[in-house]
Amino acid sequence: MLRLNRSILLVFGLASLIAACGKGKDKPDKNDNPTNSAGQGTGSGQVDCASTLSAEEWIKKIDSSHYTELPSETDRNCVAAKAPSRLAIPKTLKRINGSSDSITGHDNLVSRNLALWDQLTDKYQSNFSNFIFSALPPYADESGKDLSYPLAAKYLEQKFNVASLILNRERGRGRPVFFVQFYPPTQNFPRYTTAAELKDFINNTYIPEKVKEAKFAELMKVEGYSPFMAEWEVILNGQTSLFCSSGSTCLSQSDQIALSKELLTNMIGAIRPLFTGMINIESSQTYSVSGEFWNQVDFTGFDNISFTLNPKCYKPTDTASLDDQIRSYYSSQLKNFKAIMERHPKASWSIGEFFARPTGFGPCGYSTNESFSQIEDRVYELGIEALKAATWGTFRGVSFDNIYILTDAARTRIAAYLATQ
Repeated sequence: MLRLNRSILLVFGLASLIAACGKGKDKPDKNDNPTNSAGQGTGSGQVDCASTLSAEEWIKKIDSSHYTELPSETDRNCVAAKAPSRLAIPKTLKRINGSSDSITGHDNLVSRNLALWDQLTDKYQSNFSNFIFSALPPYADESGKDLSYPLAAKYLEQKFNVASLILNRERGRGRPVFFVQFYPPTQNFPRYTTAAELKDFINNTYIPEKVKEAKFAELMKVEGYSPFMAEWEVILNGQTSLFCSSGSTCLSQSDQIALSKELLTNMIGAIRPLFTGMINIESSQTYSVSGEFWNQVDFTGFDNISFTLNPKCYKPTDTASLDDQIRSYYSSQLKNFKAIMERHPKASWSIGEFFARPTGFGPCGYSTNESFSQIEDRVYELGIEALKAATWGTFRGVSFDNIYILTDAARTRIAAYLATQ
C-alpha cells in the first residue's frame, strides 16, 4: 500500500545470475503454462503435503542451489493451506522502504533480503512488511539472461511459488503484506505511440497478468494488493507520444484524463471481484511541472491512493530562499492530493514513497551528496510539518526510502516521526 516502488533497487534481474529454472520442478506445457509434476499423492486426487519443506528449509535450499531449486505449484498450494488468516491492517501504516543496494554479490540473496527487511522493521518499528514480488527468484531464464517483463507465464508461476513461502513468513510474524509486482528498475515498461496500442496492451496483456496476481493474493489471504508495474502516472507519462503537451500525436488534457479513467476502470473491474482485501493505487506526479489538470484523474474503485513526495528546488537561492522553494513544493503537492481525495471520499490516502535526492537540488546549489547533506534534515523537517498540517481525509501513513537517506540527523528525525504514528 505504501509505496513499494521502482526506485527500491533490489538486487534482481542481473544476467550473471545462474538460470532459475528448477530441476525436476514444474515444466511448461506447449502453451507455456506450468504443469504440476510433484506431490500428487497416490492417485486419489488428493495432494500429499507431508513431504513439503518448511519456509525456512525452502529458503536455504533456494539460496544454496543458486536459485535452480524452486518450490512447485503443489508446494505453493500446501503453503497456501497453512496461510494465516487475513491480519488487521493498522489504522496508520509506517515503514522504511527496503533496499538491497548495499547487498553485493548474488549468494544467499533471498536470505539476505529477508534479513534486511527484518533489520529495517526492528530499527524503525515498521508495522507492515517490506515484501516486494520482484525481489524473489527466478531472476533469469535457462540461458542466464535477465527475465523480461511482463513475465512469461512459467516464470510468473515460479515466482508465485516462491512468494507463497515469503508471504507466510512475513504474515506469520504479524506483518500485513501489500502484494505488488513493480517491475525491476533495470526494466523499461512497454511504451506505445497510439491510444489503440496502449489499450490493447493494458486490456489483453497487462490485465490478464493482474487477474492471476489477484487470484494468488486472495489465495494467500494477503491484506492488500496493488495491480501496478510502476506508479500510474509514471506509466502514462512514459507514453511520450500520447501523454505530452506539444506535438501532433499528443492527446488533449481531457483525452489524457479520459483514457486514464478508461484503463483504470477496466483494471479495477477485472480484479475487484477476485480480491477481497484492500486494493491500492500508486500515484506519482509533480503537478507544478506536469499540470494541475492531473488532479482530475479518476481513481474510483481503489481503496487507498498512495502518493509520492520527492521534493526539489528550481531556482538559485539568491532568487528564492531554499525554505520557500521546499515549502512551495510540499504545498503544491498536498493541495493537489487534497483535490483528488475530495473526489474520492470513500478512499484513504498515504505517502507511499517519501524521498529526497541531491539530483533534485542542483538549481539551488546542492547537487552532491556532501552539499545535500547540509540541508537534508531540513528538507524532511519541512515535509513532516506539511504532513502534520494535512488533516483532511483518511490518512494512512508514510513510507520513507531507506536508500536515499544520507545523514544521521535525517534518520533520527524520520524515526522520531514514525514513532508518533
